[in-house]
Amino acid sequence: MGKDARERPVSRSLPGTRIDLPAISKCDRIEADLRDRIRSGEWGAGTMLPSRRELVKLYSVDLSTVQRALLPLISDGTLEAQTGRGTFVSANVAPVASALNIDEILTRSRARGAGHPISSRSLSNKTIGIIGRLPRFRDDGTLTGIYWVKAIVNAMERSITEAGGATRLFDILRPDEEIVPIMEAVGALRDEKVDGIALVLDYGAEQIAEVIAKLKLRQFPFIYIGQGELRQPVLNVYYDNRDAGQQAADHLLENGCRSLMYFTPYSGETDWETERLVGVREAILLSGLPANSLRTSIGRNNVKEAKTMEQFVYDAREASDALLEAGLPAQGIVAANDYFAHGFMLAAADRGWTAGKDYAIVGFDDEAGSQALGLTSLHPPLEGMGQEAGRLLGNMVAGDRKQSRVCLQSDLVARTSSRLQIK
Repeated sequence: MGKDARERPVSRSLPGTRIDLPAISKCDRIEADLRDRIRSGEWGAGTMLPSRRELVKLYSVDLSTVQRALLPLISDGTLEAQTGRGTFVSANVAPVASALNIDEILTRSRARGAGHPISSRSLSNKTIGIIGRLPRFRDDGTLTGIYWVKAIVNAMERSITEAGGATRLFDILRPDEEIVPIMEAVGALRDEKVDGIALVLDYGAEQIAEVIAKLKLRQFPFIYIGQGELRQPVLNVYYDNRDAGQQAADHLLENGCRSLMYFTPYSGETDWETERLVGVREAILLSGLPANSLRTSIGRNNVKEAKTMEQFVYDAREASDALLEAGLPAQGIVAANDYFAHGFMLAAADRGWTAGKDYAIVGFDDEAGSQALGLTSLHPPLEGMGQEAGRLLGNMVAGDRKQSRVCLQSDLVARTSSRLQIK
């Protein structure tokens, strides 16, 4: 393919001039439309796509939705993103006789989570065991446990109750703050003859895989609800940390930031830290900014050594204090969670810098104190995760043995911390 062909821009007078999409699955529908244009030959090999801003206007959506729609096409080689130039249809893509039907993409994208609602009263006289580490306050007012577990458990209990079932909760956090081993908790519920078990934890995939193998949970109604995908043939509901990372970075870029830093005071070895960083990097790639527009500040300590949320903030503040000795590292900060963002904001305030004025910052998980801080955060789909988990496990107990995975996306809640005042 010659140079002239590769740099041939697509006509800006696109048919229809403006496309209004239904609110549901906008990202999937944009992806389908882009593939249709490529497969039909309207955008041939080497064609340069309209800019991100033009696609935003064309589809009447925000930038992050366009970015997420483009990502699968770049990942599978249909498109090539060239830094500083634009996004092109790959040279090896050939048109086909008929364009891909939009409904086919929608069906494919929903396949992992497709299923029927729990049949009315299908769980009558059935008991579902739920294992989690629930949050609780100590005598000194500090919080222990995992806050989001409670929201998921509540939604799941409502779903199971509506289907006529009952729940048996096993809190693995003992009063002395010792943790009951998962194997022991699962074994106790099996001894009580529960009809199914839901595990609501932030444990890694390896630990869950060990439990599944040792207790033969592949033959028993079981579901894992957590922050990442479990690559095991069992029911699994999780949320997309990679997409959340991309949304966070896209938001900062939309607000004028041209340099970003991904910040965690720990080693970055957890699945959620890794996936969020991957999403941030993808946003930089899709934006057309050079790779050095993103810096990373990753500590050495193990996040599992932090016993309290207050420890998260303290460690983040210490790491940020050392980082800020040389000045603000970037216009926009993507902190791996809200506690890390809080620690960074405290250290920055010690030097007279204010979030939303001197720099922009985004966190994750929309923790309880984030509203008061004015911290922009990614709100996880906790209610939806609980409802989906109840639906999937309820259907399995009722006889549907199909293994399914459901991946849900977080919603960005914009607050004052991410408003950058360009100087």
